[in-house]
Amino acid sequence: MNARAAKTGRVGIEIEFSRLTAHEAAEVIAAAPKVGGKVVIRGPHAAHLEGGALDGARVELDTRFANPPEEGDGDFFKEMLEAMDMRDMAADAVSYIAPVELSTPPMPVDKLDVVDAAIAALRDAGGVGTKESPFAAYGLHLNVELVPPDPQRAVRVAAAYAFAEEWVRWKVAPDLMRRATPYVDPYPAIFTFALSRAFDGKEPDLKAFIALYGRWCPSRNHGLDMWPLLGWLDEKTAKRATIHRIRGPRPTFHYRLPNSDIEDPEWTPRNDLALWRKIEQIGDDPKLLEAARTAWVERNFWRITGREYRRRFDEMTA
Repeated sequence: MNARAAKTGRVGIEIEFSRLTAHEAAEVIAAAPKVGGKVVIRGPHAAHLEGGALDGARVELDTRFANPPEEGDGDFFKEMLEAMDMRDMAADAVSYIAPVELSTPPMPVDKLDVVDAAIAALRDAGGVGTKESPFAAYGLHLNVELVPPDPQRAVRVAAAYAFAEEWVRWKVAPDLMRRATPYVDPYPAIFTFALSRAFDGKEPDLKAFIALYGRWCPSRNHGLDMWPLLGWLDEKTAKRATIHRIRGPRPTFHYRLPNSDIEDPEWTPRNDLALWRKIEQIGDDPKLLEAARTAWVERNFWRITGREYRRRFDEMTA
């Protein structure tokens, strides 16, 4: 594992839940032990925290309509609704089905007990996550800082995730509805095959990786969404590689596969972060990355069973 990443890298947390409004949830979080701060209302479905241990956190309905358009946002539909004074109405309409989301700013890993305190407060107040119903496809997203900010490390860790994705999904066990919806689709096998060829005896540079990723993974709806990081590392090349607008470029891996299990008193995002660190461990070790590539190729060309594939990754990350 990259020791510097584990010790100094920050992580931003996004947790989806329901049964509380954004305003109610913000008040609950601010009142939680270890958290504190002041709730600032930003709209009918949005609030921010100022001061306290989660200074800068946002609690908002998970919809593009929760906030007014910002300068340069480029969201024509939202701007049109704003001009017609109908954006809040659109948010009201989707509030019956969309979850509320707590989004924290980047935080040191050793401060995540504050997030655990916020989760406990939401649970005690009646908040529920993925297990609310068979139709609740709520998730936990981790925005893990790229440390050091090395483009080649980003490529290697992304490749490690692609080769390990079947194992990762077995470990995480995404909820059935989350698997049925397009939000966390697995990478297409043709992309991972092309990546395995690109890593056969050499290593693709960032531009070559962006070209592959843009061709086969144009959407953000994957367990690992690389577009925010690719947009931050090389905005010009990333924009040319996708027809979609790159929202929120930032120096983080956007890992969005895990469930939001806030109903479970034992659940903590730190467990999913620990699994992510194992992916980084593979990407940071050339021998492990080659073993992961080989395991994926042999699994997908029916040379080994799924059990053997999973056993190899368990062994790699023990």
